[in-house]
Amino acid sequence: LPPSTVAAAPAALEEHLAAVLTAAELPLIVQDSAGLTGTGNLVEARKELNRLTREFPDYRDAQVQLALLLIAEKKPGEARTVLEKLRQTGAPQDLRPLLGLAEIFIAQGEPAKALAFLESEAAKNPKSVPLRMSLARTAFRLGNFAKAAEEYNRLAKAEPRPNEVFTRLGEVQYRMGDYTNALV
Repeated sequence: LPPSTVAAAPAALEEHLAAVLTAAELPLIVQDSAGLTGTGNLVEARKELNRLTREFPDYRDAQVQLALLLIAEKKPGEARTVLEKLRQTGAPQDLRPLLGLAEIFIAQGEPAKALAFLESEAAKNPKSVPLRMSLARTAFRLGNFAKAAEEYNRLAKAEPRPNEVFTRLGEVQYRMGDYTNALV
């Protein structure tokens, strides 16, 4: 090998190792930015996510977190753009873009639209247990216990049945005043 190639090898190796280490840290950085967003430290979350999305533009977790940050920053149009792009380019089983779009409706004070959106998506894919779980959780969170109970009852008959279905169904029944069935 020419001396210039041998001399450049350590620098190239260091650069490669730095990229590998950074890539290994991606989930932790996204987790940190989620924590920052959740505690209202939006400026620091924005710095982390800007760096991540610049250096790793195809890293979906960072894009999802960016959309959630945009919702927290009250920028629903920008969040919708990010989520729609993720929805079009991602795997159908990745529910995060759908749930993010529902969160936009909730953030804008339109919970009925959020539920209608998730119901519409569940109608397109009626056998999707994760989507139905998300619909049930969203209904519960929004205080629509009848809809939550309907979905949890449907899930109780599904295969594979998620472990938490009966616990969640009991919570809904309790909230609805059906104490007898809540304990069964």
